[in-house]
Amino acid sequence: MMFPPYTRTGLVLVCCGLLACSGGGTGGPRMGTPEWYWAAAQETFEAADYVKTQEHLEQVVNSDLDVKQQAAVWRMLVLAGLARGYMELGDAYAETVEMNPRMTAQLQNPIQEYRRVARRHAIELTESMSTLRKLIAESEQVSFDFAFPGGSPNVSPVLTQLKAGKSPPPNQLLDAEKETLKRGILLEASGMVGAGEDVNRARTMFDSRPVTVASADFLWALGDSTYSLSDLFEQKRLNEPQVRKVMLQNALDCIGPALEAQDKERKEQAEKLKKEIEQQQGKLKA
Repeated sequence: MMFPPYTRTGLVLVCCGLLACSGGGTGGPRMGTPEWYWAAAQETFEAADYVKTQEHLEQVVNSDLDVKQQAAVWRMLVLAGLARGYMELGDAYAETVEMNPRMTAQLQNPIQEYRRVARRHAIELTESMSTLRKLIAESEQVSFDFAFPGGSPNVSPVLTQLKAGKSPPPNQLLDAEKETLKRGILLEASGMVGAGEDVNRARTMFDSRPVTVASADFLWALGDSTYSLSDLFEQKRLNEPQVRKVMLQNALDCIGPALEAQDKERKEQAEKLKKEIEQQQGKLKA
């Protein structure tokens, strides 16, 4: 059977792509190896396919590859960013319903779905905490070696319109979802390299990769993120106090090294957060 020229060209490109992915060519690691998963994580991260990125990184973490520590650190960033993004989407839709009850039927299912997905990533973050702590236990520093994520640190204007009672078309809502997830990853990346929400500073840091950060500072940022994400399980959202309890303890464990920091400002930040966490723990016991 003869195919039109454009079809034949497409088939050739597809075949070449399959060979490249499977390691059938002379360059690149063989598909399914830890090295392949590491390279694939770089590609999917740049393509903003964050779910696939964390799946690839999980394979590296469970391997004997020498970058498994980097993979574990990076994966925690991605999981935190995804949970943050989906939580923000669920909250934005819920706030819209509170302000505009007539939109309840339209938005109730998305609220539940966004929070369900946020929950999955937050649980994965929680379950991965012990492995991460073991991998970096003997390291004074951790490093980040990937392209700085794209996106904007600003809230999607579509979500702002939604809260104002406007009902954007489905394609704009989908764009808002993508923008919000990118925002979550972007802010987590900025925070975990010690730049807070100063995205421009973080972007400059990534001009010279890998970016090296003190383990205590990374854990501080991770603890801060974990504390924020624990709100997903409070009564007005998912109402899972036992999960929240575990996340609060993880957050407290993460900021432990910062409580002993020589840096006065960091120590004060850690002490303030410790009090906030303990207050929330006390409410759960009451």
